[in-house]
Amino acid sequence: MGLSRPSLYKALSDGAKPQFATIMKVLKAIGGQIQVHPTSVRVNSLPYILNL
Repeated sequence: MGLSRPSLYKALSDGAKPQFATIMKVLKAIGGQIQVHPTSVRVNSLPYILNL
């Protein structure tokens, strides 16, 4: 399912709060992707992250 031009402008206009699904549709349409990288990992959080 695509987005119409008016819907796209409204979703990405200043002050808009687009849903995550909308952002993903836009990224898919332009061949983009989101990558998430940790800014840092605390040593005491490793057991939780690694599910130990």
